[in-house]
Amino acid sequence: MEPSWKHADVFPIIARTIEAAYRELQRFITPQEIAGRLLQDTEERNLVEAARDRQEEKQTLEGLASNMVSWFSRCITVGESDWAQALERTKIDGRWAYKPVRQGDG
Repeated sequence: MEPSWKHADVFPIIARTIEAAYRELQRFITPQEIAGRLLQDTEERNLVEAARDRQEEKQTLEGLASNMVSWFSRCITVGESDWAQALERTKIDGRWAYKPVRQGDG
């Protein structure tokens, strides 16, 4: 069965969501917050809804958004994502939370 969404389509949107949330909150952004924000923005919610429409066994939108964020995190953890260079992360409540790498650091 073909996946209902592609990393290349979704991961840039997740990274953009993290950057926007960080600009507003100035702290690490938790996976729950990222998934929630994916469903708050109309364009991003449409992407999640389109992915759900392609599923044979429909997940809730919340579950699917959370799954997308989990895959984003997993790919960074196993070294399969270029986003590792653009984002700092730390564990909060046992899950990776993210913020953009500050320019000029390093």
